[in-house]
Amino acid sequence: MDAQIAAEAEALAGPPIRVNSHGGPEFDPVRMRKAQRFTEVARGKRTPLRVPEVAFRKQKADNWQGKTWGKYDRIMALLESWQRDTQGGAAIEGLDRKAAGAFIGETLEAQGWTAKTMNGYLSCLRQYWRWMIKRGYAESNPWDNQQLEAPRQKEETKERPFTKEEMRKLIYGQPSQAYLSDLMRLAALTGARLGALVELRVRDCQDGVFMIPPQKSEPAARRVPIHSDLAAMVARRCEGKAGDDWLFPEVPPLGPDASPSQQRSNKAGKAFKSYREKLGVKDKVQGVRRSRVNFHSFRRWFITEAERALGELGALGFTTYTISEVVGHKVEGMTFGTYKGAASDAQRRACVEAVRLPEP
Repeated sequence: MDAQIAAEAEALAGPPIRVNSHGGPEFDPVRMRKAQRFTEVARGKRTPLRVPEVAFRKQKADNWQGKTWGKYDRIMALLESWQRDTQGGAAIEGLDRKAAGAFIGETLEAQGWTAKTMNGYLSCLRQYWRWMIKRGYAESNPWDNQQLEAPRQKEETKERPFTKEEMRKLIYGQPSQAYLSDLMRLAALTGARLGALVELRVRDCQDGVFMIPPQKSEPAARRVPIHSDLAAMVARRCEGKAGDDWLFPEVPPLGPDASPSQQRSNKAGKAFKSYREKLGVKDKVQGVRRSRVNFHSFRRWFITEAERALGELGALGFTTYTISEVVGHKVEGMTFGTYKGAASDAQRRACVEAVRLPEP
């Protein structure tokens, strides 16, 4: 084994580049550092990057969704490759703040991603290192305060809610995938994200309440009353099914390697995009990849309509903080974020029922 390690280290060091003043060989210093770090990892003096990963994955299994794990796997593969090329091996000890900054500048920014996307990848690394610090694998977190600053988004490029006319086209149209009709109504009258909606099971739709599966950084499922205009559809979809059955079994999976939420939300999202574009419901800005309207616009529409009901239509029984709790947004501030009690079911129902679909 030692002979094999020595041979690989010698290959990394490369041939001598010159003879020094004492008549001895002199090697390229960059390649020599790579060879030295490779030897340290191979002989157990440095910890390979992924050694603690099995335990980390077990702890995060219930908190991270499939999309987040996809980001984690991509950024770790990039980091491993960068460390092998620049340091001779992927090791935890090889990542200080200077090295982390070099990786961001040399590799991450070269991917052509937006600042928001890159910050999402850096968040995965930051959380892995925080966990390793707790477990004693790392001394400090080189990814802290390494976020990239996103350019200020112009108002004309911001994603927006659907207009009333766009809602009419979508809700009362005839999608080729029939399940989209129910899914769109569900999104519009709950304000929930697509990933959460396609994860709903029959057991999550009981006693007049949805238990919306947690998304993003939500700690647990949240209670959202079933809108009166959704009650018949939900009852129809639950009838004769077991508690573990999907509410939307028609949504096809991607494949065996993707998580259930990633499989189903991706397929449903693509089906909706095709339907939306077929109806001409799109708002593209030159130079911007995404349309300003997409499935998330149902969520924006719900929030906008709930706020309009409070401010313009005199709706009673709930507040703007109730809207935040219904859609799973964090309530900020010491008074309302720390000391305010959770909204009651009656308040949540008042909020949900205040939102109405436009007439055909």
